[in-house]
Amino acid sequence: MDRTSNFSANCDAIASRCALFATRRLARTLTRLYDAELTATGLRGTQFNVLVAIARSRGRTLTELGDALGMDRTTLTHALRPLRRAHLVRDANNIDRRVRTVELTSLGKQRVSAGMVGWQRAQEQVEATRSAVDWSELNAQLRRLNRLLIVDGQSQ
Repeated sequence: MDRTSNFSANCDAIASRCALFATRRLARTLTRLYDAELTATGLRGTQFNVLVAIARSRGRTLTELGDALGMDRTTLTHALRPLRRAHLVRDANNIDRRVRTVELTSLGKQRVSAGMVGWQRAQEQVEATRSAVDWSELNAQLRRLNRLLIVDGQSQ
């Protein structure tokens, strides 16, 4: 077998077995689906998820919020910029100025509420594939895998 054939075989093996390849492809497909259903809100699916996480955060620090979203603080800060510019989130008033938290504005809460209809439509489309995939079990397995791959809050 020549080097080109071996190279091609290795690439085929990666494409068929790689967890990252498969999950990123699924993530892009799901992102397009949720984005399409959230179009009326002016939000992307990724932004909707950040807003929902903030709504649930109950005073978590940016670092804790980032951990809950699987983002480092720098990535979260970057993701918050357009949400701040759109007046959907603001810095929360903290007694301790060293601690940074964010909260939804009234407009942010309205956008999340408006997005719930689109989210529900997208979610129903995903769950309609149950004959092929048990999404509840897959979600639980992905969460377990995520916990196993994270050590002390850091990816291995």
